[in-house]
Amino acid sequence: MSVGVLGTFVGIFIGLQAFNPEDIINSVNDILVGLKTAFFTSIVGMSVSTILSVTQTLREKPEDE
Repeated sequence: MSVGVLGTFVGIFIGLQAFNPEDIINSVNDILVGLKTAFFTSIVGMSVSTILSVTQTLREKPEDE
C-alpha cells in the first residue's frame, strides 16, 4: 500500500514539474501523464495489498476447520 501512495505523490510531482501556469492549455498533457502514473501506482499498490491480506488471512485459518 505504501508503494501505491508513494507512486501517487511521485506521479503528481512529475505532472507538476512541467506545468506552466502561463500556458495552461499546453501544460494539461504533462499533468495528465503524471496523473496516469499516480493512478496506476495507486491501483497496483492497493491490489497487491488486498492480495497479500487475503493470502495472509487464508494462511492463518486454524487447521481444525
